[in-house]
Amino acid sequence: MLSRHCRLALPRSLGRRTAGRFEDFGVPIETVDRSVAAITMGGKDATAVDAFRGLYALEALRRRAEAEWAKVDLLMLPTAPTIYRVDEMLAEPIALNSRLGTYTNFFNLLGLSAIAVPAGFRTDGLPFGVTLAGPGFCDAGLEPIADRLHRAAATGMGRDRGTQLPAAPPVFATHGDDRLDLAVVGAHLSGMALHHELIALDATLAARTRTTGDYRLYVLPDTMPPKPGLVRDPGYAGPGIDIETWSLAPAAFGRFVEKIPAPLGIGKVSLADGGIVSCFLCAEAAAREAKEITGFGGWRAYIASLGVGQPQPAHPG
Repeated sequence: MLSRHCRLALPRSLGRRTAGRFEDFGVPIETVDRSVAAITMGGKDATAVDAFRGLYALEALRRRAEAEWAKVDLLMLPTAPTIYRVDEMLAEPIALNSRLGTYTNFFNLLGLSAIAVPAGFRTDGLPFGVTLAGPGFCDAGLEPIADRLHRAAATGMGRDRGTQLPAAPPVFATHGDDRLDLAVVGAHLSGMALHHELIALDATLAARTRTTGDYRLYVLPDTMPPKPGLVRDPGYAGPGIDIETWSLAPAAFGRFVEKIPAPLGIGKVSLADGGIVSCFLCAEAAAREAKEITGFGGWRAYIASLGVGQPQPAHPG
């Protein structure tokens, strides 16, 4: 997965996307930092065909990366491969900056969430850090993990290694009896195409679990992005289906449910641990001609099996 991501080097694509912007905004090129100007103007001779070829290549790599994200929750990478002295950076600013971004250049291009975390000091006293990365709109899921890593490193804050960090926040936002739980099985799972809709409603992850074995999962035809349908089949003894339970304020729960398109709806689903939760369900009639994927045990595993990732909508905002 990392090798695929690292093919997305920022300097190689930046020029084509930004060449000419300085002139467009009336900024004389000679007033711009020489390194920035060199990168930007490196694409001044590129054609529209070149630009679209680059965009198509980026989208192809994005789809391959999405297939890998269906298999993992997050990445932990070195924030930078090494540290350079100021004089070294001044001598080769473009080459060395590019090298410093070996593990992070692709974050913006793929629209990932990421948090850089102090991770201690090398034997020569210089700092070292790691970066946690996840699919877009998953910042809230990375924050508690980053916080625990920072505390475990016991590196203080910035140059002051002895500074005590503020009190630790709870791993998941606490919520009272007024919040409602909603389980999702497909496109709203973490990292999937519609997950941002939950994040926009300030939903917080409550649990990852599985249904009892009397549920089947189908791929609903003619849906974009692709969506599954969960159907209860009393007496069926299957593997159960992976789900995530998210907590929402009542008003947010109502707004979310109101927008659910037929043949999907919300009903009570039995969990393998004995619990019951409100969850996406599908009208049985809609699943009769649909492809069954129950054997995968969940939508995420099915998407991973396709090897192409799940189509993602344009980021809102």
